[in-house]
Amino acid sequence: MNCRRLVATGLLFLLTFISTSAAADSPIDKEAALEQSFDQLVRQAQQAFDAEDYEAATEYLVIANQIRSDPRLYINIARSYEEAGDCVGMLAYYSAFLENPTDEEVLIDRAQSSIDDNIEDCEGFDESLSGRVVFVSEPALARIYLDGEYLGLTPSETVGLAPGPYEVRLEKEGYEDYTTTIDVESLSPLELSATLREEVEEEEPDGPDEPTIVDDSGFSPHPLAIGLAGVGVGGLLAGAYVDLFRLPSIDSDIEDAHAAGDHGRVDELRDSRRGWAYGAAGFYIVGGLFTALGGGWLIYDLYTSGDDAQDAPFGWQITPSVHTEGAGLNLLRRF
Repeated sequence: MNCRRLVATGLLFLLTFISTSAAADSPIDKEAALEQSFDQLVRQAQQAFDAEDYEAATEYLVIANQIRSDPRLYINIARSYEEAGDCVGMLAYYSAFLENPTDEEVLIDRAQSSIDDNIEDCEGFDESLSGRVVFVSEPALARIYLDGEYLGLTPSETVGLAPGPYEVRLEKEGYEDYTTTIDVESLSPLELSATLREEVEEEEPDGPDEPTIVDDSGFSPHPLAIGLAGVGVGGLLAGAYVDLFRLPSIDSDIEDAHAAGDHGRVDELRDSRRGWAYGAAGFYIVGGLFTALGGGWLIYDLYTSGDDAQDAPFGWQITPSVHTEGAGLNLLRRF
């Protein structure tokens, strides 16, 4: 079996953010890195590599590869793993480059030479191991759990899983957990792309509206009773005006006419006085009657106002009623 086939079978292609041999937590601020340009990420990778922070260099390069896929990045990632002493990651990325080579023969030769020189001494190869497994989510930076083991933040990738089913759970604050099962197969790349749903706070269902309680226990005068009493008071005032002002004025005119010997004028004034006297009497009678009706009605309403008709005298409540079809009394009692 040639070296390229052996690496493809044992290492399973490309490792991007997190491999099984790497630490679960990212060595860089991945959220900030995701907002940077391709060129900025490459420069930061070079700075990290020069500072011998090979894990950070790898993170920057694989994020750059998400923005713009470039096989030459695999060579640099492989070099980072090589300097870090991780032969599995190194061979995985050299193998990934050979699966997607450029036209640069020098790079191809270098990758193949590195595989040939290191494959026999690198433990951990197994022909049954899986291909590359990619985890992507929208939004990004969700925590990945594979069979309960924390792998890192999306987007991420891992290699070297044994074939079979795995439970994947993605978690992100403010979003519902995403859970699914994936079936890993040997030499078969697999991508899990999930859209997370925002959490919605469950509101307690509103119960039926409480009936509006009308407090009718207080005294509320009937408008008709007020009207009757008002007409009655008006009649009494009119009678009093005639009695106190109009009749004395006529009496004075009669005396003047009598003193002047104008008997015709005297008779005329006496007839007028008689009419005004009858009018005053009528005002007094009608006013008194209406005042009695309206006032009695108001007094009765005041006396019978309460929470219950049982509070009325003898347990009965009588209310006058006037409408377009007639008038009468409402007799009310609760049993």
